[in-house]
Amino acid sequence: QLLEEEGTSMNDLTNLQKLFQDKLFRIPDYQRGYSWGEQQLEEFWDDLISLLPGQHHYTGMISLKKVKNSTINNNPDRWINEQWLINAGYEIFEIVDGQQRLTTLIILINETLEYCRKNNISELNDMSIDKISEKFIRETKNEGIIRTYKFGYEVDNPSYTYFKKVILNDPDATKAEETFYTLNLSNAKDFFRKKLEGSDIKEVEGIFRKVTLYLEFNLYFIEDDFNVFVAFETMNNRGKRLSYLELLKNRLIYLSTLFKNDEDEKETVRNDINETWKEIYGYLGKDKHRPLSDDEFLQHHWMIYFGYNTRKISGNKTIQFYTYLLNKYFIQQNIETNGLRSIDSSEEPVTEDDFAVDQVSDEEYGFDDESDNDTTESNIKLTGNGELRLTDIKRYINSLKELIPHWYTTFNPSTVTNPEIAKYLFRLNTLGYINSRQLVTVILSKSTISDADRIECLKLIERFNFLHYRLNGYFATYSNSTFYNLARDLYYNKIGLDEVLEVISRIDFLSDNNVVTSHGIIDKFEKLSKRDGFYSWGSLKFLLYIYDLSLTKTDSEKKINPDEYFKQEPKDHCSIEHIYPQKGTDKYWSDRFDKYSPNERKRLNGSLGNMLALSARINSKLQNRSFDSKIQERYSSGSKSELMVAAWPSKEWTPESILERGMEILHFIEKEFDFVFPNDKYRKEVLGLGFMVNEGDEDSNKTVAITESADEKITSQEFKAEDFEKLSSGANKELLDIFETINDYCLSISQNIIRNTTKHYIGYSEGKSFADFHFNSGYCHLMLRTIKYSDPQNKIELLGDNYNWAKKAKLRIYPGDDLEYIKGLIKQSYDSLFNN
Repeated sequence: QLLEEEGTSMNDLTNLQKLFQDKLFRIPDYQRGYSWGEQQLEEFWDDLISLLPGQHHYTGMISLKKVKNSTINNNPDRWINEQWLINAGYEIFEIVDGQQRLTTLIILINETLEYCRKNNISELNDMSIDKISEKFIRETKNEGIIRTYKFGYEVDNPSYTYFKKVILNDPDATKAEETFYTLNLSNAKDFFRKKLEGSDIKEVEGIFRKVTLYLEFNLYFIEDDFNVFVAFETMNNRGKRLSYLELLKNRLIYLSTLFKNDEDEKETVRNDINETWKEIYGYLGKDKHRPLSDDEFLQHHWMIYFGYNTRKISGNKTIQFYTYLLNKYFIQQNIETNGLRSIDSSEEPVTEDDFAVDQVSDEEYGFDDESDNDTTESNIKLTGNGELRLTDIKRYINSLKELIPHWYTTFNPSTVTNPEIAKYLFRLNTLGYINSRQLVTVILSKSTISDADRIECLKLIERFNFLHYRLNGYFATYSNSTFYNLARDLYYNKIGLDEVLEVISRIDFLSDNNVVTSHGIIDKFEKLSKRDGFYSWGSLKFLLYIYDLSLTKTDSEKKINPDEYFKQEPKDHCSIEHIYPQKGTDKYWSDRFDKYSPNERKRLNGSLGNMLALSARINSKLQNRSFDSKIQERYSSGSKSELMVAAWPSKEWTPESILERGMEILHFIEKEFDFVFPNDKYRKEVLGLGFMVNEGDEDSNKTVAITESADEKITSQEFKAEDFEKLSSGANKELLDIFETINDYCLSISQNIIRNTTKHYIGYSEGKSFADFHFNSGYCHLMLRTIKYSDPQNKIELLGDNYNWAKKAKLRIYPGDDLEYIKGLIKQSYDSLFNN
């Protein structure tokens, strides 16, 4: 429909031979890079090969915009290499739509010419190789002093130099920078080179004839700037969609043309946009084998720069990052209209889980016009008149350019010079940033933060992620808004690093003296024991790796290569060994383990102490061998962990060995992450070896004392009036009375009861959690431990395994219920902690 509007026109079908008659083609700066991958190339090649000789094939539409003479005359330096052909009657066209297909065809033609030169072929289809090159690739003047390319990128496009030097083999082109997109160009060149290798001259001539004569296009000509930018967004959303970062670049360049600033100011900002995107895609594509996501970077930057206030509308829908940027903020109306409304800072934050919502609010956005060199939060608050100014775009792209190298570093720790910072970045990258990548990006970007302080904060973030998300199994939504707020506030210097450290420490689920107060860890590994035990734990490789490193004293002792050890493969079972084999049928193993039941043997096999990190992926060879054979064939020359197992004091590998080594690793975890499990009985249950508890053991039931201030800490932190108000919002007086009665009873059971509050419920624990209290509409409910209750009134509802909760005994409480009976059920849940 756009193309039928005034300002556009359509020509009849044309082929490549006619298309390149007296025309030069340039891919403008607002265009995306070359995005075709192997799938698109294979489909194109199959279509080309299957095309019968002499058969025409419609290849789609090419949309062009003629570069005006006034534009060329006003920027003579920009078109210096093209001017001699312009004087000879050539016209220059920007490619609005169709650049992926045209780029592919030019690469194929160029590789066809390379094939001919390599095989001493002087012409194709009665046309000399040199004439073909002049027609489609480049013409030269003054014995090659001036080279003018028939097809290519404008000078501001990030792929400009790379395309000339690497793809079209320009010997004089300057150093070509590799970006997110240049890998695709290089892959396409290699693809066609390999396809042409081994072909005979007739096959090559047939391919060339099809490409230049029998692939046909519709041509559309777009006249004005408005249509060209809108057409780009509309047309390029066909096929492989544009990323939001690509769309945003086009939008910013378009908006920069609309301001009433001086032309040189607008041109400066446009150049800055191109340079910024060139730098962004340079970082995104530095690792050719693992390019980073452009939209993920844009999303993370949005959360840091703009914040993420929830826009409450019907159904509690929330605004997406790309909707905010492309539909609410960087829009033409914010330049032309006034009276935009301001953000209400009291609204709740958006989380990453909310980004899949399509609806947005009706509110408009705009920023004020402070100095463009000062990136402070005061500069991006919405103002009464709401005008979007050129300085706002300038400030925004400066922030993108500032943060992209540090965001890249979070994925590539080896780029950091400080080895200790690199170590913890690597560990976080392996463990998972969860909700902290934005915060770490900001920490790395602040020149005022010392390396020592960075290391302290990275260690604390790693500790939080390991304890809460990996060990205790909290969902990724737990405390996510806290980390997002910290990143934003630190970026705008509203808080310092000390406050970041204090906040992260305060949201810990541990007691004041760092004792584990949650039964969730046991519950998590109890579920895993029904499968493969610790072998199914996603963080096992991380733990065994850092454990092995803790045993090494020198670099020469490090035998585990992380690049090999952490390689992601669908069936990569070879970096971790079961010392006691999964199928322990050898007599060595049956003699030592058959006294235990099949279920107990399964638990021993999957327990942490039986897991061994190998320095090379060869454990499939070891399989069911005896312990002695494993030592001789492997362990005695392997990693530090292997050497320690090989030198095990008893010289035997028994159930007691698995328990002992498991306890050693748990003690390492406690020391490494600065916390303690309550007692050895708890540790053995974490290991899945509760059946091996010996009541005579000195430390089996000795519980670490929990400081009295722990409950005060949690109460003062979690039960501020405004916090409790959120949990109990909508609760009437009867439900609040129920809570007071249950709360007082739970706290009265023991002086060591810890009361904790999460986003959804109030929890009660003593080393292990025994009750979680929830407010609902019209009633309350408790989640209790999953045990067999004495419940003649049948109040307990047992939830199925499809509920991924630690406690599955649900107890609903309505106004008028017998609370003394309810207290008895709670006491049964509590008693199961020590009397099960």
